[in-house]
Amino acid sequence: NAREECLLINLCKASIVQEMKHVKSPQEFMRGNYTFMKLVVQVNRGAKEREFFSTLFQSLLDKVLNNNELDLETNPMVIYQKCISQEESATGQPSNRPFNINQAQALQSPDVLQILSEHLEMLRNITEEFLNAIINALDVMPYGMRVIARELRLVMEDNFPEVSPEEINKILGNFVYYRYLSPVITAPEQHIAIHHEISSLQRRNLAEISKM
Repeated sequence: NAREECLLINLCKASIVQEMKHVKSPQEFMRGNYTFMKLVVQVNRGAKEREFFSTLFQSLLDKVLNNNELDLETNPMVIYQKCISQEESATGQPSNRPFNINQAQALQSPDVLQILSEHLEMLRNITEEFLNAIINALDVMPYGMRVIARELRLVMEDNFPEVSPEEINKILGNFVYYRYLSPVITAPEQHIAIHHEISSLQRRNLAEISKM
């Protein structure tokens, strides 16, 4: 309810003030895992957040999850090994190519380069859709997360006056994305309605998208 939400937000704000007293630099903050960051997870579970996440991501996630052929793998060694497996399935014979090689060797394979290029192009197009949706939704982000981000900004400006506003914006953007938005992309069933089981391939696709 609204009272519990208010109390949780105020707890986050107080935690930010107390914990940031001991942070010596923005770099230390980026490496840290603080109590207020864990509280953000609880903020994520509110009804307003679920509605926001659904409006923001539902259609994009459905588009990804309903495409059973979509493969966004970008690891050259994994792509190489998949090529060998497909070759052996097609011919019924063991491949003459070595199975376990390093990344540099995998990138010397023309079929790996072609598939990697295709995957990167698809990934770029999909992540652009997600990024544009996030940018366009900033003004309707739930009040609680905006208050937490504002409090963190004010504290960082006080604690690190030598850091430029642009750098603080980058840090805040990283915080909001990786602590608030990215978990919805990588594990959407925990935040919005997903009507079918997510396969291991789809889970890897979501992980690749979340790295945007």
